[in-house]
Amino acid sequence: MKEDKRSGEKAVGTNAPAPHDISASDGLFPAEDALMCGAAGDELLLGINEVVELTGINEVVELTGISAFTIRYYDKCGFFPNLIRGKRGVRSFRAQDIRQLRLVDALRRSGLSIEGIGFYVRRAQRAGDADAELKQILQTQANALEYQIEEERLSLALLKDELSRLGDASH
Repeated sequence: MKEDKRSGEKAVGTNAPAPHDISASDGLFPAEDALMCGAAGDELLLGINEVVELTGINEVVELTGISAFTIRYYDKCGFFPNLIRGKRGVRSFRAQDIRQLRLVDALRRSGLSIEGIGFYVRRAQRAGDADAELKQILQTQANALEYQIEEERLSLALLKDELSRLGDASH
C-alpha cells in the first residue's frame, strides 16, 4: 500500500482492475455487505480470512473517470448513505459504493434530476431490489438514453453528409 501525501492515509495500490472489470464477484471485496469502519486503504478483518479493501477517492477517480468534485457533490447530496469515513473525514469506498457511484452518475447522465436521484437512493435503501417503482425509474431513464443516442446518431449522420458534400464541392 502507498501513502497519500496530502492526508497521510494509506491508499490501495494502482494495480486495481479497470472500471468495467470491478464486480461483486471479482473477489476484491469479499465481504462488501458487512458493517465496517476504517480509513482509506485499510484492510479490515471482518472474520476468519475475510478482508475488505477500502479505496480512497483518488483511486475511485482513476477507476471510474468521475471527477473528485462530482463524487464529493454526490456524497453531499446523500447518495452514499453507507459510505465509510476515516477519523479525519476521509472517504473510503467499498465495491458497493463504487457501484452506487456508477449508478448515480448514469442516472444523472440520463437526465434524472438530483432530486430524482435522491428519491431513487432513499427508496432503494428502504425497498430493496424488488421495488416496481425503482424498476420503472430505471426503465424510463434507459428509454431516455436510447432516445438521446438515436438523436446523436442522426446528428452525426447529418454532419458527415455535410462534410461529404463540402468535400465534393471543393473539387
